[in-house]
Amino acid sequence: MDNRLLKLEEVSLSFGPIILLPSVSFSLDKGQHMVIEGPSGSGKTLLAKIIAGIYPPTAGDIICTFQKSEVAYVAPQPWVDTQPDRTYFESRYEVFYGGNEVVDIAHSAHENTLVDDQKFRDFLQKMGMSYLLEKQARQLSNGESKTLQLASVFSQKSIKCYLLDKPFLGLDEAKRRNLTDYIHALSVEKTFISIGDNLFRDHVDHKIIRLPKEKQDLHHFDKNLLHREIVRRYASISHDYDVIVGMENVDVYYDELCILNGINWKVLQGEKWLVKGTNGSGKSMLMSLITADNPKAYNQNIVLFDHARGSGESIWDIKAKIGYVSPEAHMYFLKKENVHLKKILQFSDTLNDRFSSKISCGEVVESGLYERMDYSGGYISKNTRDFMACFGMDHLMNERYAYLSMGIQRILLLMRAMIKNPALLIFDEPCQGLDDEQKNLFLEAVSLICAQENSTVIYISHHLDEIPDNINKQLLLENKRAYIV
Repeated sequence: MDNRLLKLEEVSLSFGPIILLPSVSFSLDKGQHMVIEGPSGSGKTLLAKIIAGIYPPTAGDIICTFQKSEVAYVAPQPWVDTQPDRTYFESRYEVFYGGNEVVDIAHSAHENTLVDDQKFRDFLQKMGMSYLLEKQARQLSNGESKTLQLASVFSQKSIKCYLLDKPFLGLDEAKRRNLTDYIHALSVEKTFISIGDNLFRDHVDHKIIRLPKEKQDLHHFDKNLLHREIVRRYASISHDYDVIVGMENVDVYYDELCILNGINWKVLQGEKWLVKGTNGSGKSMLMSLITADNPKAYNQNIVLFDHARGSGESIWDIKAKIGYVSPEAHMYFLKKENVHLKKILQFSDTLNDRFSSKISCGEVVESGLYERMDYSGGYISKNTRDFMACFGMDHLMNERYAYLSMGIQRILLLMRAMIKNPALLIFDEPCQGLDDEQKNLFLEAVSLICAQENSTVIYISHHLDEIPDNINKQLLLENKRAYIV
């Protein structure tokens, strides 16, 4: 036992009669690392949080030589959110001054932990992102926020064991290589448990455990049924626009910091675009100018749906024509409704509205049919029921959204974006958090949509295997400028 770092014997987690994590047993010795694999909803994140001491298991034994203060769990979603009381997604692009610098935010996230500022800066340098030190937190893209989250954790002095949940999420190819190199060097003296992504090279001693999934999330998915439904939906609508998006010499500055410079781009109805660029190249910022989330769009030469921006249209007029999914939108969506399992376990005897989430999966998808955030819930239309059935998810109609895995939540938000057959669909890293089955389902649906003549799609991804068929144009963001490739 002297060589044993961690041992789990028949550890499981339940909530009443519901089994959240079936029995798991394994051990980890000194010098070893581990990858926890499994489909979405199999309990990978729950297992990691049990190991980290965040959730107590309801059965089984854990022997761990690490103190709780020596273990760090790093969640998939970046934690940067400087004002948690502000729930509107577009608020992240409003101009803020003071107290939002990334170093302050990173250090305040670990108030009771000693932080090595030099390690923080060294990590950013190794990732090729030292420029983040000059940015404010609300200017960060998803990939930049993820990098900052990792820098904050790796700069803590007391940590001996890192549990990294989907550590590659949001990172471009070069940043993924940089992170792997950094962890490889650190693995000599630290212990790593990676959830979902294999960080380890062949010569690094590591175990792989795979969690089974006893309950299927996708039932009766019929490709032919989905194909007929998408063709029917797009045959019944007529989007009559010429220019969906037009930009001429568009600049975005925050103080003296240039994010985008001299952008010229035109998206015509029926075109399908792939937007490429490294972390921090301005992809999310560019999308925010289209989705009416960023006030920087005013006083610029921007045309949306044949109308000059600022010519009298409301943000809701614009949003009614757009279906949009991104990691940031996932994080902000109905934020105050989200349930954290820790609170459920702590307050299960006196569960009240403060810790409950009543919104169902059907209501999440249904809300996509409404132009404003004025959907009060309760009613689910036949349109929504039929659409969920095409995805094999009608059995989740009344299930609570907040209780489901990240992957299923993302699929529901994708359906929410698609259901109104908008004039423009924007998918910003839409496959983040999806397992292979879910990814294949989504790419099948988007490829079918892209095959329709009157659909217009803007798609962003760092992964070549996540790009749907029928994308026919590409825009590259590089050095703050845009290039058609």
